[in-house]
Amino acid sequence: MSDHATAPSGYHLPDRPAPVRPRSESPAIDAIGPGFVLTTSTAPIVHLSGARARLLGLSATEQRHVVLLTQGDARLTPAMHDALTTLGGVWVVHTEAGLRNAATGQRLARIEDAVPRARGGASRTGGADGDRGAGSRNRNGEAEQPRLAKEHAAIAVDPGDVREVLVVNATVRHRNVSAAPFGASLRHLAEAVLGETALDWGVREPVVTPWDGDEVAEFFRARAHRGPSVVIAGSGEDGRLAVGQVRIRPRRVGAEEAYSLRVDLGPAGDAATTERWLAVTEALTELPEIGLPLYTSATADYGVSDLSIWPWLRPPSIPVSLLIGAAGVARFSIARRRAALEAHFAVEFVGSGRRPSLVAELGERPHPDNADELAALLGAIGADAVAAGLGEMMPVVMFGTEWRDVIAAAALNRLGPEVMADLGGDADEGGDGDGDNAGDEAGDDAGDETGVDTDDTDASTEQAASGQSVSEQEASDAL
Repeated sequence: MSDHATAPSGYHLPDRPAPVRPRSESPAIDAIGPGFVLTTSTAPIVHLSGARARLLGLSATEQRHVVLLTQGDARLTPAMHDALTTLGGVWVVHTEAGLRNAATGQRLARIEDAVPRARGGASRTGGADGDRGAGSRNRNGEAEQPRLAKEHAAIAVDPGDVREVLVVNATVRHRNVSAAPFGASLRHLAEAVLGETALDWGVREPVVTPWDGDEVAEFFRARAHRGPSVVIAGSGEDGRLAVGQVRIRPRRVGAEEAYSLRVDLGPAGDAATTERWLAVTEALTELPEIGLPLYTSATADYGVSDLSIWPWLRPPSIPVSLLIGAAGVARFSIARRRAALEAHFAVEFVGSGRRPSLVAELGERPHPDNADELAALLGAIGADAVAAGLGEMMPVVMFGTEWRDVIAAAALNRLGPEVMADLGGDADEGGDGDGDNAGDEAGDDAGDETGVDTDDTDASTEQAASGQSVSEQEASDAL
């Protein structure tokens, strides 16, 4: 539900708002325009309430974007931010200087200008926060070039309050749903950097149910076929916070658990904070003992201690470590390149000796050079394997649309032409490190384990890039 009945003064509502359903069914709606609904909040921190979650889901099924309008210094909880952006919503802030897109900093003349548009001007659902905004038009109907709001770079956070934040994104494969340890990997990572951790969980915010591993796992087992999701929040003994989300996706065999986790690691540059980053990579090496991880990335963001997302310019994430699961290692011949990888990178093959997973440390702490390390490693693995196994969204975000050339050049610079020539013959071929057929050993749905050749590979990110609409089931899953 909106925090007030009338929006702040000083911005333009659609001239002819027309409700698409009775107002009583959508209490969070403040106005409706072509291709979007507007919801407003005056709260200093906006969370994923039940009303907002329902609004996001319903709007996605109707192919309407949700525009969230807040005050200029408001923040979003990670759960609210993730739900909004996953379902094609846009966060707009209102200040004395005017309206702007909180993600891109683009100055907006009207609320309508924030709404993402596909080619031809039709509204679409599934885009990223602020992706392809419609923008203002001049008197001749020509699109004006986006203008950046100067205040977007004026981050209203005391430098002494800036924290280094661990961000984990992971997928885990569970073949036997009835015995799957749902939530165990996330809990393990949280405790690795927080120590003894008190977690709560729930389907919406605020979360109030104390975490019990058996209860959480049973909750997901009973509902795995419906694609359930939960929000988690907690803290360590020293008061540092952790927040995250867990989402289950049913597969042809078993289910896939996708989770994200954000943890406050401490003040930026502090020695204790740096030590905690070392614990992150160590924790990744232990994940194959808990389940069947497919892919796990650990990156560094800069934020505040409550882990809320601010509306100002956000520095790019810095990669710190990653895990490629056993299925991906086997399918893309990574084990065949083990000697070269171990000679040139800080990698470790962990888990089963015959079907190991790969864990790579890209840096002992967040540093800009970590991106170069990641580029070289991905280039050594092979661009086709990266695209098929991990999807293209991650490398595009990190290295741009010419990412294939970037990682190839980085690998050549690190390994040299002779080593690259040796790797070139099998860089993107199938089979495992022992020369056997990886697919046979992995099972009939080996593609499910790697995210390769399935009908929903990288579904949400591919829809964001292509402009496809979000189905009712996908909208439900995303929340």
